[in-house]
Amino acid sequence: MKWLRSHADQPLATLALAAQGKKVFALTDDPTKLIEATGEGQVVLTISVEKVARHLERGVTEISAPREVAVRVRGRAYRAVLTPDLEAGGYTVEVPELPGCRTEGDDLVEAKRMTRDAIEVWLSVDKRPRSGSRTRLG
Repeated sequence: MKWLRSHADQPLATLALAAQGKKVFALTDDPTKLIEATGEGQVVLTISVEKVARHLERGVTEISAPREVAVRVRGRAYRAVLTPDLEAGGYTVEVPELPGCRTEGDDLVEAKRMTRDAIEVWLSVDKRPRSGSRTRLG
């Protein structure tokens, strides 16, 4: 408690705290040493969370926004739009220039791999009209 009081005039940005269970520890200049801030009773800390909230809001906005990536298949780059699924996790992917070409992936690496596979399948489907039919596939 004495250590915490002597450092209470520091800006909060320089005061590092860690919690474990019901105890709060203050980190010292010595990275191998912690001071138990709650050792002599309760400690009330007032911390402004406005900056933290703004930072988290920006982060959520960034991770929830669709992102575009180029995916190369058969020597050509296709634009893929990856939209994060914040509830289930992973990404839904659409290739706008290939109608109906959609897939999913649990992470960015898998989403890109699945997109390559989906483009390959889309391109391999015979799009020419069959004899006696004018219907196009796709």
